[in-house]
Amino acid sequence: MSHKNGDFSKISDILASSLDVLKPDQNYSAYALTKNWANLVGHQISQKSFPLFIRNKILVVEVVNGAWLNELSLQRKEILEKIQKSAGLEIKDIRLTLKRPD
Repeated sequence: MSHKNGDFSKISDILASSLDVLKPDQNYSAYALTKNWANLVGHQISQKSFPLFIRNKILVVEVVNGAWLNELSLQRKEILEKIQKSAGLEIKDIRLTLKRPD
């Protein structure tokens, strides 16, 4: 955007491209999911896992250790069904990842 050359962009074009990158609907869905995580998966699981983000209808969940990653992988289908029914989100799968050391 240069004032000297007269190369101005419309604010609507800038906002549209920004919203495409930010994907506010997905970000809001992920935020709502984090706020209700304990209600959706139960207290015990919520203490050992955290939803990070949703990308391409796949929920990425961080898990504290390998034992819990294994446990949640066994419960993946049930957790996915709970999220789909209770949260009303269009999520087709859950990907589990280990938490990085602090």
